[in-house]
Amino acid sequence: MIPTIEQYEEFTEKLPRLMRDSYCKADFFLEKLNLKYSNIYRKLKDKIFSLAEVKIITQILFSEQVLMSNLKKSEKDILAGRIENHDDFMERLKMKYNV
Repeated sequence: MIPTIEQYEEFTEKLPRLMRDSYCKADFFLEKLNLKYSNIYRKLKDKIFSLAEVKIITQILFSEQVLMSNLKKSEKDILAGRIENHDDFMERLKMKYNV
C-alpha cells in the first residue's frame, strides 16, 4: 500500500510539469476542471489537486492510453458476447428518448 501512495505522490509532483509540457492549453484544463485562472495556478504551485481533478487531468494527458484501454475492454466484451445489435440499440434509444 505504501508504494502505491508514494507513486501517487510522485505523480502529483510531476503533474504541473506534465501539464505545462502537454499539447493542451491552460484554457482547456480550466474548462475541463471547471476552475478559474487563479485557482488552477494556485493548485499548480501548491500541488493540491483533488483526486477527481487528478483523474481528469490524467485522462487528458494520457488520452491515447485511455483510448487503448477502452478498446481492449471492448474487445473483451465482444469475445464474451456482451454486444448488442445496432438496430436493437437504436430502437432502445428511440424509446428511451421518445424520438
